Amino acid sequence: MHEWYWQGFTQLNEKRYIYFEPMEILPLHALFSMPYDEAFERIAEISELMRLTKPGIFLPTDAIFFIVGGGVLLLPRSIIEMQIAGKSADEIWETSEQWIRPGFRGNGTTVYLLTEYVYRLLTGHVPLGDADSRDDSYTPLPPQLLNQQIPEKDGRWIQNILTAKSVSELPDIEEWIKQFNTRRKAFITAVPPKNSPLLDNYLETRAKRVRRKRFLRKRGNLLIGLGAATVMILLFAVSMITRALEPPQTAGLEPEEMIAVYYQSQNDLDTELLNETLDRGVRSEAENLVTNLFVTSRTRLAYEQNDGIFPAQEWLDQGRPPVDPGTIVYGITSLEITQIDDFTFRAEYDFWLPDSGSDPEEDAESGIGILKQHIVEELDVRQEKDYWLITEIRRVWIGSEEVE
Repeated sequence: MHEWYWQGFTQLNEKRYIYFEPMEILPLHALFSMPYDEAFERIAEISELMRLTKPGIFLPTDAIFFIVGGGVLLLPRSIIEMQIAGKSADEIWETSEQWIRPGFRGNGTTVYLLTEYVYRLLTGHVPLGDADSRDDSYTPLPPQLLNQQIPEKDGRWIQNILTAKSVSELPDIEEWIKQFNTRRKAFITAVPPKNSPLLDNYLETRAKRVRRKRFLRKRGNLLIGLGAATVMILLFAVSMITRALEPPQTAGLEPEEMIAVYYQSQNDLDTELLNETLDRGVRSEAENLVTNLFVTSRTRLAYEQNDGIFPAQEWLDQGRPPVDPGTIVYGITSLEITQIDDFTFRAEYDFWLPDSGSDPEEDAESGIGILKQHIVEELDVRQEKDYWLITEIRRVWIGSEEVE
């Protein structure tokens, strides 16, 4: 294993690129179109790298690259986090979320992820890439149904790992490598994938099971009430209707207060509350950033017990102390809201966020750069019963400065 040194970032058409000494590489998804013998050799290379590095997280697919001629390139954690912060929701799903088994943490995630690569290669499907598999207690389709060439015992090995209830049921990485190597020959001959004639029947049975689970999840309280008494049924029904008709959390607030909630929800990374301030069809520029930061911070919090965010107001209150590498300063401060007319308000504030144009080589030593934006926006509102909604947001002015 060797350390890899990158030289910096550049930005083109709102996309950020890493540049480094010339190296011919292939993205991870190239694995799934390789001949089986080459592909399983590449999985063996990844597993050996994971054994040495012990990442302990579900690595995004765009964090791993194959070096042409042999070898694997694993991006450092700081770059992975910056990647996530710039992705759309669809990109996060494609590269990260569909590969994650909720509740799994630590080194067991590596074994689970490697097995997902084997499953994807043999079947053409991401194990938990569809809603039915996730809603069926995170149970992927048995791989033999999608590729009947897979020997029964080897298919069970894959399925047992992917249906484990906790990481304690998984083999460690050394044991997984041994078990994988004993099965490689069988896997290589399991080509081309061909569905089992039992697949349709399984899908039909699973669809009924998933519909029942979804129904119980949504209507569980009502069904419990049916077993009690007619009075209880009525009570539950009233409760359900009441919840459905509940106004947003901003009910009863004046329009200026509701607008303040809109900006505070950005500080709190609360997309649900942010959307409750917006009228139907209104999009906020802040929504994607808040979503991406929420995903990144919760991922870091789960694996590192640190969300990696230094709230801007706290940072200012503490006298702008040095920020640890890998931590970002983020948030809205100095918010001022003024009324222009009955249905229009002006918001002026400072917005602190990671500096996408900072030098990553310096970031690695001194922390991610900080960008301060001074923003002026106009917001139109309307009243709906006892609450107000934002109907339009117009960016009037924005000024930026890098913070030393």
